[in-house]
Amino acid sequence: MLHHWSKRTLTLDGWILVLKTFVVSLFIHVLNTTFISTTQIDLIQKLCIDFLWKGKPKVRTSTVIAPHDQGGLKMVCVKNIVNALHIKWVK
Repeated sequence: MLHHWSKRTLTLDGWILVLKTFVVSLFIHVLNTTFISTTQIDLIQKLCIDFLWKGKPKVRTSTVIAPHDQGGLKMVCVKNIVNALHIKWVK
């Protein structure tokens, strides 16, 4: 699905919106029903970063994930989503 978007010319905010809309929504569905290891979570995050930069990252991931008021781009952190879903399971 992402290869269709890779041919488009978007801003970084546009690419992040594509990730949030399509990729993260798919993973949330899967994460609600199954357990995913830390290795797999790291791989998903790496795939998102690779898609965003189309190669070598130009900015640290922690900066990209940070909120706008801290100089970040407010990209989704997959680990935070998984932690939130685990908390939801406990409730």
